[in-house]
Amino acid sequence: MRRGLDPVEVHAFLHRVAGDLALARREVARTAEENVRIKRALRNWQSRFTPGARGFARSICRTLGFLADVERGGTTVSREDEQSVRHWVWCDRVLDGGRRCPLPADHDGACGPLRRR
Repeated sequence: MRRGLDPVEVHAFLHRVAGDLALARREVARTAEENVRIKRALRNWQSRFTPGARGFARSICRTLGFLADVERGGTTVSREDEQSVRHWVWCDRVLDGGRRCPLPADHDGACGPLRRR
């Protein structure tokens, strides 16, 4: 009568565990690749719509600018799932005389009066 484990059974068990582990590693790698693809697609989609959101926020500020409670310079837009990442809508630099730059945050050139198109 033999005591202990059967070496053939141990070897078969280890072989099954190794196969399961290899399968799990392949699945993790595939999932990681898919996550990268999804995140890239989401960033691309969001970058297409951020300028539109800024334009919409600028329109709202201009429309409601007569209200004392609307602080135009502090206007930001953010993605729903990234509320802590804000994109400024207005330049908001202080000009001579204490007024703020009325141009969009990403304007080209020097700060100054609003340029009409």
